[in-house]
Amino acid sequence: MLKLANNNRNTCGRRAVFINKFGSNKIKVLIKNRYMKRYLRKSAQFDCCYQFLMTPSIGSEHKAVRYTECVKFQDGSIIELQSDYIKVKCYEYEKLNKSREIYDDVYAFTRRINMVKTNFNNCSNRFNVLMIGMDSLSVSKMQQTMTKTVKFFKENFWLSYRAYHKVDDNTFQNLIALLTGMRFETLHQKCSKKMDDCKDLFIWNKFKDIGYVTAYVRNIGDFPIFKTQTTSCIRN
Repeated sequence: MLKLANNNRNTCGRRAVFINKFGSNKIKVLIKNRYMKRYLRKSAQFDCCYQFLMTPSIGSEHKAVRYTECVKFQDGSIIELQSDYIKVKCYEYEKLNKSREIYDDVYAFTRRINMVKTNFNNCSNRFNVLMIGMDSLSVSKMQQTMTKTVKFFKENFWLSYRAYHKVDDNTFQNLIALLTGMRFETLHQKCSKKMDDCKDLFIWNKFKDIGYVTAYVRNIGDFPIFKTQTTSCIRN
């Protein structure tokens, strides 16, 4: 969110610095001077710098956000991504060459991950595997309310787990059963309150062992299923 420095910190102004992907792991900066002039008060001169937000290491998620050193850039600069988040700050210069922050903005990108070596040399057919789950929705209810989706699945030979049934009332416990084949209580004992101790029990690690690149995505970012009070033994 764009912030106006030294004004109401909750007010969003017009974006003056634009950042676009440039290749797989680089970005290109464009400064709109006509927009930046709106933030200048006492000078026509300004400088901008960028810093990356560094992801906390496992076990230190509770610590304050850490940024890299702020590096100056100019219009047209090409920057190599160090993380998925970059913060931009701009300053104008007052009398006695004192600086005053006039612009503050944050951008998010997705870096390309180096692919792992695969072990599919002996396979003639290579398949992508996609598992989709919808919470609080039974198979029969889905067939009644999402007819086009069901039709698409059937026409494209998706597997339907019609015999699968919930084992608990909450999402997390049912998801654990699906992904590991065991109840949450059993997993809790095996984990010893640390995800690293039992990560190999999850189905995606079985795929990873034979060369797949895996990912887990949830459509509600404000409610991470693997990091709640009821699942404090699991690390995100």
